[in-house]
Amino acid sequence: MGNQRNILLIIYGVLVFILGVLFVPVKKVWGPENNLTVQEVIYAPLWRLTNKSQDINGFNPIYELQTERLLYTIFIVTLLFFIIYIFLFQKENK
Repeated sequence: MGNQRNILLIIYGVLVFILGVLFVPVKKVWGPENNLTVQEVIYAPLWRLTNKSQDINGFNPIYELQTERLLYTIFIVTLLFFIIYIFLFQKENK
């Protein structure tokens, strides 16, 4: 049973890494300070947040990390893995 726990923990760690680093929710905005326009909402790697090579009508786009969506996603994944853990290993505790 200890081997199954390790496998479940490794799968959880890989999934949190993917969702927390490689596939984060990002909002791309641009425009003057008082009138920002949302161009797109995408999932992108963290290093894309610092892309300064683009120019849209004389403005550099700003990539904003949507922290709330990221935390909700990680919370839901953690909750699902906790439920799986409870159902798989509750017999061992009795």
